[in-house]
Order: sequence, then structure tokens, then C-alpha cells
Amino acid sequence: MFVMASVSYYYNTTIFIIELLAAIASAATVFLSTYKFGNYVSRIIKSASGAFSIMNQSSLDLINVAAIVVDDFGVIMMCNKNFTQKMCNNEDKIGETAAQFIESKDIRDYFNHNGIDVSYNDKWYVAFWSSC
Repeated sequence: MFVMASVSYYYNTTIFIIELLAAIASAATVFLSTYKFGNYVSRIIKSASGAFSIMNQSSLDLINVAAIVVDDFGVIMMCNKNFTQKMCNNEDKIGETAAQFIESKDIRDYFNHNGIDVSYNDKWYVAFWSSC
């Protein structure tokens, strides 16, 4: 619309002004709509992920053995209190790689099993993996 307005400047200045105002109004409308939609999507994702993580963390804490949730790259996404106490000396390990808790294997080797016992420094836990 701006190109059309600039071309009409050479033919008629009244049409140029009208087209320029329409182009500015159209650009502002698109910008505001995109901004509002982006904020709406952001709020939806934050509320959904907050509810999802609270629900999963509370469910994970109900498991009586040490348990972790890792992503496809082996990064710890969540762990229950038993894992934090038994394996990490009460240190938060979320965001770190799970490879530090696996002796001589790659985390992807465990993805092929439905559940497998993992031993680490005379401690053990059960590893499960599921794809979402």
C-alpha cells in the first residue's frame, strides 16, 4: 500500500494523502493484532505449561523410587524428591545432563526399553522413557 501511495503522489496529492493514511492505518491494525495475538498465545502457553508442570511434578513426587524425566537429548527436565535426595545430595540437577548419573552408557540406550534398572555409585534407580 505504501508503494501504491508513493506512486499516486505524482498523479494526485489528495489521493496520495488518502492512500498514505489508509496504509498507515492498515499497518497499525496489523501490528496491533499481531501483538495482541502473540500476547494471547503466550498467556495460553504459560498457563498450560504451568498447570502441566505442577501436575507432573506432584505426580512424580508420589513415586517411591528415584525417578527422572529427560528429554530426547538426555537433559533432566524433572526429578522427584527421592532422586534429589538419593542421587544428588539434595542439589537441583534440572537442566543438566542425565549422563552424569549413568555409568558407561549413552542415555539413548535406555530409550529402547520400557523400564530399566540403572546403577550409579552403588545406588540404583529405575529409568523410564516415553515420547510425547
